[in-house]
Amino acid sequence: MESKSLIRQSVSTNIEAFLETSGGEGVVNLYDIVLQEVERGLLEATMSYTGGNQSLATSILTMSRATLRKKLETYDLLYHGNPRHNSSALLK
Repeated sequence: MESKSLIRQSVSTNIEAFLETSGGEGVVNLYDIVLQEVERGLLEATMSYTGGNQSLATSILTMSRATLRKKLETYDLLYHGNPRHNSSALLK
């Protein structure tokens, strides 16, 4: 299976499970919720994979360092110090 298809499949499966669990009741603004959750997960996984190396993360994500830092701040994922010494900090 192609990696893009694997990501899409995972997202679809989890959204379906979410909707089934909630019964679709009270679900509002699902589009924004999904985008925020996926973006946060993407940032967490990338920062964990890179050991907190923002330069490497910007290359993988194809975004500027300023944009990455802003997004990390938005999700309270910006850490001061060396995250390699505290890997649990990457998974708040």
